[in-house]
Amino acid sequence: MTPLYTVMVKTRVDGQIMAIHYREGDTVQQGAPLLEIDARPYEAQLEQYQGQLKRDEALLANAKVDLGRYGAGRRHFAVQGRNRRLSDGYHLSIHVALSPADTN
Repeated sequence: MTPLYTVMVKTRVDGQIMAIHYREGDTVQQGAPLLEIDARPYEAQLEQYQGQLKRDEALLANAKVDLGRYGAGRRHFAVQGRNRRLSDGYHLSIHVALSPADTN
């Protein structure tokens, strides 16, 4: 039997092959899974990023509290005004860091 098409299969990710769902010479349907790659490294990385996101969200919440706290007494104490500027910058940097994750 002569194949209708011969193709070179390239992966988009690296990983350990866990299962092969075809044999050479098989007819395969478009969209059918050909290989199964070990997902554990990617799941671990996802958990790590989710933990970092929670940490950054907590830092953002704390920065917002600090911003409100220092904003109320800003007129009375110059030191608090300086701290507010620091808090404003910290709030902005955390918000910018979280913005790409919020869009997903």
